Amino acid sequence: LNEFFKSQENNDLKDITKESFKHEKLANVMAPVLSKSGLLVIFDNFECQLCDINGKYEIKNASLKDFLKNLIKDTDPETKFVFTSRYVFDLGKEINKSVENIELKDFNRSEAVGFMQSLLNLRSAFFRDKIRAYEIFGGNPHSLSMLNCYCRDISLAKSLDDARGIKVGNSEFISVEMNYSKLSERGARLLNRFAAFRTPIGFSGVHWSVGEGIKAPLGFIKILEGAIDGFDRRELPEEYHDMSNKEMIEKFEEHLANHRNCEDSDELANELISLGFFKKIKNNDTPVFAVHRIVRDFCISKLDKDVWSKNLFNAADYYKTKSSSGGDLPDEFRVFGKMQAFELLFEAEDFKNAALIVNYISKGFRKKGFSRLAEYLYKRVIPEVSKDMQGFLAHCLGVVYEELGDYKSALKCYRNSVKIDTEIGDKEGVVYSINQIGIIYEDQGNYEAALEYYKISLKLAEEVGEYDNTMASTLHHLGTVCYRLHDYKSSVKYYEKLSKVFEYNGNIESISYSSDEAGFIHYLLEDYESALKQYRKALKIREKLGDKSAIALSLYNIGMIYQKQGEYETALEKYKKSLKIEEELGNQSKIGTLSVYIGEILCEMEMYKDAFGIILSAVKILSKIDSPDLKDVIKKFMELREDWGPEEFDSELKKATELDGPDIKKLSIK
Repeated sequence: LNEFFKSQENNDLKDITKESFKHEKLANVMAPVLSKSGLLVIFDNFECQLCDINGKYEIKNASLKDFLKNLIKDTDPETKFVFTSRYVFDLGKEINKSVENIELKDFNRSEAVGFMQSLLNLRSAFFRDKIRAYEIFGGNPHSLSMLNCYCRDISLAKSLDDARGIKVGNSEFISVEMNYSKLSERGARLLNRFAAFRTPIGFSGVHWSVGEGIKAPLGFIKILEGAIDGFDRRELPEEYHDMSNKEMIEKFEEHLANHRNCEDSDELANELISLGFFKKIKNNDTPVFAVHRIVRDFCISKLDKDVWSKNLFNAADYYKTKSSSGGDLPDEFRVFGKMQAFELLFEAEDFKNAALIVNYISKGFRKKGFSRLAEYLYKRVIPEVSKDMQGFLAHCLGVVYEELGDYKSALKCYRNSVKIDTEIGDKEGVVYSINQIGIIYEDQGNYEAALEYYKISLKLAEEVGEYDNTMASTLHHLGTVCYRLHDYKSSVKYYEKLSKVFEYNGNIESISYSSDEAGFIHYLLEDYESALKQYRKALKIREKLGDKSAIALSLYNIGMIYQKQGEYETALEKYKKSLKIEEELGNQSKIGTLSVYIGEILCEMEMYKDAFGIILSAVKILSKIDSPDLKDVIKKFMELREDWGPEEFDSELKKATELDGPDIKKLSIK
């Protein structure tokens, strides 16, 4: 709906798509938007959302049922809702009063005869044979259309004789069974496999269903082996840069294996079209083939459950392969492919792999603002998977809620994940979820509660020897929370422990940042020697890595300590080195900030004229970039006037700015 509204330059639903609502609330929010729009909203093929309960069809998802009831009830009658379904279903007494069921039944006898009059192979048949056809095949238009296909080469009377020996549970399937008996072996194999697809597919689906994996001839591989040496690997995707020749050949053969070829695809497709199994449709000038729901249901009833499941897996593999392949495929196609694979695996009751697909596409959905769709898929698949996956998926659903700012629901998910993972003995899973609970409390400013959960997370991580990113995250947050609570000694302890975890994992760059954090806490504790030790450690790492921006930061940190200790010459040296690097990098904001610090030291050394020049340069830079720090820098500039003396300051200012007097508010830098 939002996509449709955007095409009409209507943004009424834009914000709603980015929030998470309970289904009742969502209906209340959407109803006013739909009420003023005057739309016809169609829920097509709604039988997919139904289940048979003792011969009565109900919406299988209780939340969906409540949502629709509230939406229909609260929306102005100016907007209409249409549900197309093979089965009548119940929306509840309150709604049923205002709902009109228009049952599109099968043709009655006269309608069926009239329809047969319009069909090329049946129109000339005797009236009595058409009556008998209605009695045997029923009045379903698709069944009669398939009967028409069957009668291409024989009379209707003969086809009625052929139908006598056919015993199927559903009269709709009789003509389907008759045409099925006419299929070639490969035609039947194609239909059985192709029917698994739930949406129209082009020739690539035909190739995938009955084609063979492509294998490169041995002679071609020999030629390719010789040609690889001449490739400029820099022009290839990055993954190929460090591959050996053998690995590149294997990658090429793997790529071929994911493509299938069926040499008689045209012949097979035409066979299924002629017998009414395929309907050919044009999609952006590309032919695609659709299989009627009756035909799909027939294939399901005809095949063993294991065989049908295998066909569903095959169709799911098609979508997974296509959506994961390289090339210039739009993101929408990749997401659509993954969604189709999910539905097929769900139908095959392979809930584990369906859940893995949900987890794979969830991040993309959330980035695009479709967090609610990710929420819906998680909630749909979680009850179906084994307990060892439920804890993990509950955690993932918690992440969705946390990103939406729905902390209450996120906490509920994380606690559920902790409960499940504790029951099954998955300590690592418990660590992840408890850590996230701590993060939520920290974000809410409840530092005491956050500290409690972080300590539990750390203890469990140490028990299982989980020295990974989660432990690093926990230690970092412990350091931060202790800092917020002014427990600096504990804070520095956690940051120093964090450095050891990074060392254990070989994460050299991160060690430098944890050393920065520890150094800052030592600085707050006025333990300047320990602070210097940490800052020098960070500098040494950064010089080894060649990270200029980080080197400049370390030099600034070291200069700050020397300045605090009153060692102005050394502090000035460090600041100037840092400034030189920032000038090379062109970082105007940091150039301005460092210039101010250098000016402060020059003031302490009573080198006022030098201080004037460098602080004035900071004012120029910060004013150009509209820095929020400009006001404070001008204040320092005025303090320099008091220290140096108004006469000297005003004289120098006049030379520099061509202004009379020290009116900084009117300062216009040239």
